[in-house]
This record gives sequence, C-alpha cells and structure tokens, in this order.
Amino acid sequence: MGLRRPGNTSLKQFVAFCESSTKPPATGSKSGWRAVLSVVLLAVLLAAAVWYVIGHREEVLALRHIQFQWLLITGGAFAFNTVLRSVFALQVLKYLGVKLGFRESFGLWSAGMMMNLLLPFRSGAGFRAVYLRHCHNLSYPLFVGSLAALNLFFMVVSSAIGLVALAIIAARGAPASRTLTVTLTAILVLGLLAVLFPGKAAAIPHSGFLHQCLDGWRRICRSRSLLISAAINLGGCTLFAVVGIYSAFLSFDVRMDTPGAVLITASQQLGGLVSLTPGAVGIQELLGVYFASSLSITVTETVVVLAAVRVVKVLTAVIIGMPGFVILTRKLKRQVPSTH
Repeated sequence: MGLRRPGNTSLKQFVAFCESSTKPPATGSKSGWRAVLSVVLLAVLLAAAVWYVIGHREEVLALRHIQFQWLLITGGAFAFNTVLRSVFALQVLKYLGVKLGFRESFGLWSAGMMMNLLLPFRSGAGFRAVYLRHCHNLSYPLFVGSLAALNLFFMVVSSAIGLVALAIIAARGAPASRTLTVTLTAILVLGLLAVLFPGKAAAIPHSGFLHQCLDGWRRICRSRSLLISAAINLGGCTLFAVVGIYSAFLSFDVRMDTPGAVLITASQQLGGLVSLTPGAVGIQELLGVYFASSLSITVTETVVVLAAVRVVKVLTAVIIGMPGFVILTRKLKRQVPSTH
C-alpha cells in the first residue's frame, strides 16, 4: 500500500513535526521552560542592542558609509563554508552506508543552515534528521553523533587559533586580556582531554550531549580518511570564516589585521555552538565584543560589523538554502504518511 501524501502544512507546523520526530519525549514543563528562556533571552539581547545603538547613535552613524563589495565577499565566504560542511556531511554519510549525491547533500545542509539561523531550537537539525530517517532510513543518533564530533573538534580548534592570535597580538606590544587568555586555555584543555581521552570523559555524569560527541569522535577515529577529511574541512571553514570577517571590517573602513580577524572568527565559531537563541543571535555578538577588547577597535565598530555579518549570513543562507528546502520538503512529504 502506498503512502498517502499529506496536505500542505505551514513552515511552523513542519518545523514542529521535525522537532517532535527527532527528540525523545520530554515533559511539557521542560519544553515550556526552554521556549520561555529562549524568547526572554532573545528579547533581552535585542533590547540591549537597541539601547546601545540609541545611546551611541553618533558613533553608529559615523559607520554609515559601507563598501558593499566587501560584504559580497563575506557572503561568498559563508557560502563556501556551507559547501565545505556539506561535503564533509556527504563523506560521513558515505561512511555510514548512505548513498547521497552532492546536490542532495548541499541542499540538505544549506536548508538546515537556513532554518538554524531563522528558527529556534536548531530546527535545521530536526529537518535533516527527519529527511535522513524517512528518505534514507538512517538512524538520527548514528548520524548526529558523528557530526557532533565535528563541533567538539571545532571547539578545540577555535580556542587554539584564538590563543595563537592573542599571542601574536601580545607580541606586538598590545595588551592581551588575561581573563580571555585563561578562558580560551580552559576551553582548549577541556576539549583536548575529551578528544584524547574519550573513555575518561564518558564517565562524567549527566553529559548526554558530550557522550554523543565522544561516540561520534571514536567513530571518526576509526577511519583515517574521515579524520583527515575532518581536519581539512575545519581548516577550510576557518579560512573562509577569517576572510569573511576581515572583509566585513573592510566594508566599514575599520582597520583590522589578520590576527584580529582570526580572534573575532574564534569568537564567532565558539558562539555558534551555543543554541540558546535562534542562530545564536546575540551570543556570537557578545563573545565578539568580549574578544575584541584585546584589539584596537571600539565596541560600536564591533557591534555594527558583526550585525552586518549576521544580516549577510541570513540573506546568503536564504538564497542558497531555500531551493534545497523546497525540493527536499516535497520529497519528504511523499515519504511521510499523513497523520490526518
């Protein structure tokens, strides 16, 4: 008997379906508090941003002359970053026995990226999970465990490059934040311990996500080619991210050197791992301001540039992600039986 195709549903309903299909049952209280926390935190961060802009209106207006060609480079760098991530996802899926073409992998990854930037609770991850389960019969925990390991690797690499950038900045005679140095060192040490001694870290109680990352890391370590691919992927993603950040500062004629761009990039990569708000809105910007305290740029310049980066990312994500979302959603609807 063929599956009956469901009627059209709204994006909100579809995202809700994705979320409910990929998460274990949770109490209404837990889910409700998480939603309230996300909304309240986002509202507070946005209100703080508006308050800051109003209080520093003259400084913001001084940055109104924008060279948009540099922002185009920022958008292009973000797009290439997404391509690299989709290529790595393709390799992980192949390792897990799933045959996926590049177009399908890119469409799935770019659509998920778009949803993660626009919607709360990592809705893009839910979309990918449902698609892979219904269209390719892949267990979600098996896939997400391998890709979660990339986040762990990202955390280690981001903290390491941040420390290198701080060292270069300090060597030039600029004051380096001791608090920031200690913070990055702690993140690096903890991340390395988790990566190098996954068996010990797995003994930590109440760390389900960490266990998932470590299980994925052990799986990747079994494949030398996949491990090399992960390292190359991270290097490429970091390079494109640095180019994007550097170009964004140039677009506002804000002086920025390579170590500074690397430091800001590290803040954005670390902030992107925190999903308390849609697309880590406000989290990445706060970390960017904190990291930029070691640079010779103002808070206003950092806020304005990172806000522009956010807008460029969202626009780019919609442009490259919407076609994949539409095509894959149609395919998914043909596979998912109607609940009516």
